[in-house]
Amino acid sequence: MTPEACRDRFRSGEWTGPTSGLALGHLQANLVVLPAEAAGEFGELCRANPRPLPQVDVTEPGDPVPSRVAPGAVAIRGRRSLASPRRDS
Repeated sequence: MTPEACRDRFRSGEWTGPTSGLALGHLQANLVVLPAEAAGEFGELCRANPRPLPQVDVTEPGDPVPSRVAPGAVAIRGRRSLASPRRDS
């Protein structure tokens, strides 16, 4: 299955089980969201520990698209468009 097809199934709720091995040949990674002021220190930690903490992409503050590793992905909660990301109050 392609990464895009996997993301569509996750967003729709069609897939709710384990995700390991679904998109063979593609990297599966965890997402870390930090305040901008903590990003530099976390980046240093990742560079000092590349095997357990590989930093595969970094976005600019407010940008939900990890364009280097997953150009079609949107790292926001819920199924929203890029034009209207969810804003929690």
